[in-house]
Amino acid sequence: MKNKMIYLDITLETVGPLFVGTGKRYEKSEYILDAYGNICYIMDTLKMFNGLKKLNLLGEYEKWVLSEPKNVNLFNFIKENNIRAAEYGKWAKYQFPVTNASALRNAEIILFVKDAYNMPYIPGSSLKGAVRNAILNSELLDSDVMEDIASRTERSVDHFDKCRKKAYLAGEAAEIDTRLFHTLGRIDEREKEIKAGNAVNSVFQGFRISDSKPLPHNALGLYQKIDSLPDGNVRKLPILRECIKPGVKIAFTAEIDPNIFPYRTDDILRCIDEMYSNEQEKFLRHFPKMPAYSGNMIYVGGGSGYVTKTAVYSLFKDKDRAVRNASVILDNTDSKNKGRKVGKHLDDPSKYGVSPHMRKITISNGNKYEFGLCRIDFSEKDI
Repeated sequence: MKNKMIYLDITLETVGPLFVGTGKRYEKSEYILDAYGNICYIMDTLKMFNGLKKLNLLGEYEKWVLSEPKNVNLFNFIKENNIRAAEYGKWAKYQFPVTNASALRNAEIILFVKDAYNMPYIPGSSLKGAVRNAILNSELLDSDVMEDIASRTERSVDHFDKCRKKAYLAGEAAEIDTRLFHTLGRIDEREKEIKAGNAVNSVFQGFRISDSKPLPHNALGLYQKIDSLPDGNVRKLPILRECIKPGVKIAFTAEIDPNIFPYRTDDILRCIDEMYSNEQEKFLRHFPKMPAYSGNMIYVGGGSGYVTKTAVYSLFKDKDRAVRNASVILDNTDSKNKGRKVGKHLDDPSKYGVSPHMRKITISNGNKYEFGLCRIDFSEKDI
């Protein structure tokens, strides 16, 4: 007899800024970061051109753009021509408050994903991917039968072919997936067994998460990308991300088919806690001056860093072994590494005792935050 479906409400609360990008970027000519009102206006180009035309400033704008093609800052043009916020605010697709706008660099903005109505939301696939990675890390930590794959991975780590970069360690990753999760043994329409490596055999076929409910624009904020080093120093990068700001609660629904998916909510939360505790012990503790958290902490979305998206620190249970392998993997796959024998990551084990040697953070109102760090909660419901 089949077990009944399990229906869930999921609440995700942002502890740090949460970023899910679309690949779209806005240059300084396409937004106004009002340093006086602490508001970011994302411009609608057609509305802006019509507005400038009504003010008889369209010609001046065209001259200004042509005179400074590499340094077009729309806010400077607005100031020079005494255009008030009450006017240019009408030209915006949307706007949202920002914290300490004057401290943010004038740089391109990487946009957050929006729905058809231009409202921000979190794709269910982003949350499911984060949960899946937590379960993967937990299973590796709890398993002693993966040492053969760990040893094979370790041998493969040093054999990198830059011409086959996408295939690097792909076989080892696929075998881990197959062993842990591709266990359904399904058959096709000809009653032949489908290969275990096929995703249709994954137990995650029985776990579905909806997209989140839409969020208001005032849930957004702008956050600068910053690399934090183990010695406490930081390196600020000229990149601004449009993110869901800390302290926002985001609602999802989910379904578990218990005949396919063997994990219940208590199991999922245990896995999430095990992964975060492992990260704290082997990675996060090397970066001082950052707040520590406990209780259902999970990284969701982009920009949160290598360790939050991979399982190296769980596959290799010995911390020194994990650091060594992570440093070689990162050096081999670093897009900026142009064939150097010693790249910036290979010194990580001896110099920092951790790899990567940077933690992905941002600073807002004097407080340091990790990108993507959230607290998650599940509640079962009757339907």
